[in-house]
Amino acid sequence: MLMPNKMGVSGVKQSVCKNSSPGDPMEFKTESGQKESAGAYLVARALCYMKENYRNHLTLANVAEQIFVSQWHLSKLLNRYTGKNFSELLNRVRIDEAIRLLADSSRRVGDIAVEVGFSDRSHFCHVFKRQVGISAGEYRARLEKGENLDNF
Repeated sequence: MLMPNKMGVSGVKQSVCKNSSPGDPMEFKTESGQKESAGAYLVARALCYMKENYRNHLTLANVAEQIFVSQWHLSKLLNRYTGKNFSELLNRVRIDEAIRLLADSSRRVGDIAVEVGFSDRSHFCHVFKRQVGISAGEYRARLEKGENLDNF
């Protein structure tokens, strides 16, 4: 039996996202060519759906419905394969996109917050600081100074 590897948000292979359909076999190959379990495949499908729809109001139930499993089952799979819960994963996807958008200094932080799916700036700022370690404004300021922000 394959042990789950903690693949996280960035570990999803792009081909799983773009070439998958509900009728696909329940095994897929990783970039190294290893076969993965049905659970890993479902997690990859869920993460892909989250990456493609993060701007919308997403719930665990929505995502589970899209990949044809119960929300309880999806929750367990996400925790087993990534070590994170649904909200943590969705917030990571949203923050990753926000980081990309912060490079454009003409965009306001509040607008970016809404664009990446947060309902308000305050919640976005709280999540950003918790995940990145500095505020979105500080991140942008350091980016504009040319600091290396690869560690964030």
